Amino acid sequence: MHFTNAERAAAVTAVQAALNVYSCKVDQTQARIHTIETELRALRSELAHDETLTSGKASYGALMMAIAWILGTAARPMTVRDITVALQRPARGQEGRGPRETVRRACKRLAAQGRVAEDPVGIFTAESQPGASP
Repeated sequence: MHFTNAERAAAVTAVQAALNVYSCKVDQTQARIHTIETELRALRSELAHDETLTSGKASYGALMMAIAWILGTAARPMTVRDITVALQRPARGQEGRGPRETVRRACKRLAAQGRVAEDPVGIFTAESQPGASP
């Protein structure tokens, strides 16, 4: 099959237009995937926080997710005692020693992973807000 120069130019233009349309669709789809993944991370953190509050005890991973959620929604840096109280666990006296130590270890681990910041020592803040772009 032989094409004239005019037919060839028209075909190239049509292919370029189609490519642009599908390129835009890919970009939109990738943006939507990112939004959904961000929402899913926030929902998982919220779920872990809720499970921690209702059960009083949670797996270590759920505790870490709850702490990250608390710090991410806090308006200020928090101490281990503040975080323990936010988790509705005992934070004072002999009864609060174990829960505070568990929360402190989880906060230190989150800081080592770069998920929260510790500055100065014993004061924790979220590295980024839940739902924020990485």
